[in-house]
Amino acid sequence: MAQSFFLPGDDCEPTYKYLRDMEHNAEMREFVEGLWDRYRPPHDWHFLRDARNNFQQRFWEMYLYAALQDQGLDPKKGKAAGPDFWVVVDGRRYWFEAVAPRKGEGPDRVPEYDFGSCEARVSPVDEIQLRYANAINDKAKKWPVWIEKRRVQRDDGYVIAINGHGCNDFIDGKPPHFVKACLGIGEHVIGLDPRSGKIVDSFLEYRDSITKKSGEAVCIAPFLQEVFSCVSGVIHSLAYCWHPGSSLLEGIEFLHNPLAAIRLPDQAVQGFRRYIFAEGRLTTINPDPAWPESPVLNMD
Repeated sequence: MAQSFFLPGDDCEPTYKYLRDMEHNAEMREFVEGLWDRYRPPHDWHFLRDARNNFQQRFWEMYLYAALQDQGLDPKKGKAAGPDFWVVVDGRRYWFEAVAPRKGEGPDRVPEYDFGSCEARVSPVDEIQLRYANAINDKAKKWPVWIEKRRVQRDDGYVIAINGHGCNDFIDGKPPHFVKACLGIGEHVIGLDPRSGKIVDSFLEYRDSITKKSGEAVCIAPFLQEVFSCVSGVIHSLAYCWHPGSSLLEGIEFLHNPLAAIRLPDQAVQGFRRYIFAEGRLTTINPDPAWPESPVLNMD
């Protein structure tokens, strides 16, 4: 009999236990077990044990693996001390490293969202973007280490895949928070004619840092810095087992790194909503009908 994704015992996080034990969660359990059947590495008991207290991280790894399969790719598992898995596109190897950041700790932690409250609240934009920027920075730092240890090759591509469910349960922005955190995008600025009241200008302001509660300025906009050229792009999703879509590709987005040394070919991500930044303009491929235009990012 095949090993179930869910292990017995009470030493697990509440979400895992609730999903495993409650009878009315049968459909979600079946969804997770289906991902596990597709992903299942041989004899990987560490993966199953770790999922007991890091459910969203492990769920995201399985989800991403299956989504890449549905995209027509053939992902292969990497070694434990390197990126999660790799695919070959046009004869080149591209590595994928999955990460599911949580809300963080301390005064810059993303606050909890009270879904039962009618109180109007401002979305914690800075806190959310800090979580994304931190995840990208941490994963980018691993690439030269993996090269040194010969886990990857210098001419391989590298994609960081972020699941933002654990740090971003507020309404996402347009463009989404992960795009803003990669390109240093601030507020959407609209210029009005004082006489007519008509819109005469519209752009996204540029900011290269966020000031934490401590007063420390944290640099963002990694995709505008050469040091991050090792990253081909960022995959993003808010996928979670409570709300499986009709397709695994639904809701997955990809931002090309404009400074990438190795660019991921378009055919590898054609099923995702894509964002391309070039010459001060952010273009959306397969855009949301509610946001059909491509705002200009003001770099002045």
